[in-house]
Amino acid sequence: MILMLKSNSRGFGSIVKMVDGMIAASKKEQAEDDKKRDFGQAEMAKTEDEVKEQKGAIADLEADIEKRMDVVATLASEMAAVQKGIEDLDKSVVQATEQRKEEHAEYTSTAASNTAAVELIGMAKNRMQKFYQPSQYKAPPTTTVADSHYGFRAC
Repeated sequence: MILMLKSNSRGFGSIVKMVDGMIAASKKEQAEDDKKRDFGQAEMAKTEDEVKEQKGAIADLEADIEKRMDVVATLASEMAAVQKGIEDLDKSVVQATEQRKEEHAEYTSTAASNTAAVELIGMAKNRMQKFYQPSQYKAPPTTTVADSHYGFRAC
């Protein structure tokens, strides 16, 4: 074996050079791989930070959406209450209008009855004055056929 080493000394030198070249290439590749690893780790850290920011933004938006949905629900219930109030008010206006119509008809009837009663009392008073106080008696106006609505008027 020693003999072999001595006879092929030039062969081992080339092998050593090849091994040294391989080690140098391996170290160069390792340095490049280290750079790529560091770059990849930096990019991953950056991406993770962006993901965290996006998740935080999403959580904020979801919370904002929930608040707005609550506001919408509140407004919807308030609108329903207002609409119910308007419907109730419309019903009460219709009822009040009907009541006023009935009261007006009753008032008109009562006023007509009162006017007729006052005229009747006036006529009775005038008749009594004919008997008891003839000087204050006023004869009722006489109507003629020309004055009535059924006759013809004179031209």
